Amino acid sequence: MAKKTVANLGAEYVAVNGIKIRYVANGDGPPVLLIHGFGQFLEVWWFNIGPLSQHYRVISDQLQALNVPTLLVHGAKDPVVPLEYARNACQLILGSRLEIINECGHCPHLEKASEFNRAVISFLGS
Repeated sequence: MAKKTVANLGAEYVAVNGIKIRYVANGDGPPVLLIHGFGQFLEVWWFNIGPLSQHYRVISDQLQALNVPTLLVHGAKDPVVPLEYARNACQLILGSRLEIINECGHCPHLEKASEFNRAVISFLGS
């Protein structure tokens, strides 16, 4: 049996605004987009792409390829995604900035909307 690799899944590259992004597109039928969190890779979908692509058009991307100014906003008390993951993602994306919102959980855009909006406006204005 051949070793599983992204190549076996048909991984390809596309340039978007000069940024090279790795993706997989397999199967036919209604589209299903699989998006993983930062700090992860296409390989997290090993056990899903094959079976799902028997019924659907499965598309997944490689977000680490981002090389544009990027703002990551994270709640300091997020019980779902540890703050360390956001810090790691910030290191993976060239030109990114991490805004940590204190006394905030998993949904800064809802829990601390004013602080979230200020961070986004400041980032977009810089």
